[in-house]
Amino acid sequence: MGKFGRQLPALWKSPGTVSNLALAEPPPFPGITEAGRNMKSGRHIAYLVSQYPHIRHAYLLREIRGLRELGWNIDAVAVRADTRTRNECTEEEWEERASTWCVLSAGAGVILRAHLHTFFHRPGGWLGGLARAFRYGQFHPRRTLEAVFYFAEAVVAGWWISARGITHVHTHYASTVAWIMARVFPLEISTSIHGSGEFDDPSVFRLREKVDASKFVRAVSYFGRSQMMRAAPYAQWPKIEISRLGIDPALFPPRPHRHTASPVRLLCVGGMAQPRAFQFIVQAIAQCPEQNVVLRFVGDGPDRPILEQLASELGIAARVSFEGWRHQDQLRAIYAETDAFVFSSFAEGIPVVLMEAMAMGIPCVAPCITGIPELIRDGIDGLLFAASDAAGLAAAILRLVREPELRRSLGESARGRILEHYDLNRNIEALGAIFERRLSD
Repeated sequence: MGKFGRQLPALWKSPGTVSNLALAEPPPFPGITEAGRNMKSGRHIAYLVSQYPHIRHAYLLREIRGLRELGWNIDAVAVRADTRTRNECTEEEWEERASTWCVLSAGAGVILRAHLHTFFHRPGGWLGGLARAFRYGQFHPRRTLEAVFYFAEAVVAGWWISARGITHVHTHYASTVAWIMARVFPLEISTSIHGSGEFDDPSVFRLREKVDASKFVRAVSYFGRSQMMRAAPYAQWPKIEISRLGIDPALFPPRPHRHTASPVRLLCVGGMAQPRAFQFIVQAIAQCPEQNVVLRFVGDGPDRPILEQLASELGIAARVSFEGWRHQDQLRAIYAETDAFVFSSFAEGIPVVLMEAMAMGIPCVAPCITGIPELIRDGIDGLLFAASDAAGLAAAILRLVREPELRRSLGESARGRILEHYDLNRNIEALGAIFERRLSD
């Protein structure tokens, strides 16, 4: 069931009631006055995101704020609200949270009003969006129910966005909602596809149709672009743009290199669930001399109990710590205490945590899959191993443990790689240029 469906009971307990369902304008954008909006320059677009801000997508917050600094007027619209407390957020995250409009927090009255207003004013679009949702579900019971909830979310988001005079919507992690919304309302959409989950079954994900419906589609790597080209007809290939993610090197300065490190402090950051394969990292630590290496996991997920049990079974629980999620300010402090970064997965886009570690001069060990070799050149900016090759991962970790000069040289090259190709400020300027060119077509 979709996000809307999981939260529907709570919505119908909200303050909205049938008595206030006049077909009126949607509620005002939170935290931004009309005077403040009118002072902004640049094109007015919406960013539609599944959840914003999000502790695992700090790069998206930086992208939106960076585009605003370049003069773009961006309204952030989230399907789900951020549920963290004030103490769990950075100052920037708290600011963004206050100025983000959330579909599932709008209240039952607003949701019903959006559907009634749209049905009576755009009946063809409303019915067409519902038909598109059924096509997405392919009449599979669970997927069809999920698609209906995507449709419900799409109508509310599109109604709210359209009322603000916005004509273009860019989406991250909400491409199905945006695709349905574009059928209901006369809105242009563009889509960022990160991978790799979107490529697992492109026909079920409707990747070809989403490319067709988009003004342009953004790939964050050449690998990602190749998979979209594989799904889309040749005539649609020019729509697919390469626009790399990035990090702000000023926020991730080089940490001091520890030539004599005992123990060597390893770090892994990420969600603990498939397609991640952090079990290989735990197994590799067990092959390292006990006095020479310790590992910190930052992150959480359904595989965490499995990893904790594996560390205990291998007799290395004292050398492996599990610290849960940490926001960006806390994470930078952890990076500063790290000698090497390790990562294992079966499928990825390009993990931003690798960019963050590299920017701080931390040598990385990562699988040679998908877009990662575009970021890390093996033996130059870090060490790569074949996915699922536990022995290869262990050997790479042991090289870094035993060769402090290799750690230093790889770390220096890694930061240079980030400065050259993954500098957030330059890459946001490039993304802004894509918007300018595509939206003026």
